[in-house]
Amino acid sequence: MDLRYFGRSGGCLFVIECKDLGGVVFDIFELSRDYSKWVLKYHVDLAPLRTLYPSMVDDDLEPCCGERCKVYIPCFLNDEKENKAKLVISVLRKIILYDANDMTVKEIAEVDSGPGNAEADCWDVLYKWSDAHQHIETLAYV
Repeated sequence: MDLRYFGRSGGCLFVIECKDLGGVVFDIFELSRDYSKWVLKYHVDLAPLRTLYPSMVDDDLEPCCGERCKVYIPCFLNDEKENKAKLVISVLRKIILYDANDMTVKEIAEVDSGPGNAEADCWDVLYKWSDAHQHIETLAYV
């Protein structure tokens, strides 16, 4: 199993795994309320995004290589009331928001490798789910 995300959204626990060798098809599972099983909630194919972001798949590597796909999911947003799912996706030098229901894309940030590294390959500027931390505004002292 190629785990791409494990975390909480909307009060539920989710896991996202890569389902193909190309690394652009994902299954999103939700843990059932009684904690007995993982239930498939969404099946997402990001292959159409290759036209907008050709760097998301490294064609120089073999299709069986797990590192061929340069797509990571630092955050998953699920709105059960509106039955909408959105993925925050890290591709080379960009962070995008992908709506899994209507398949729309919004670029939310450009990511640089930092000063002095402009000529670097920049594969290290990809953010995984373990690199992201949700921010919650509060008036309480923490």
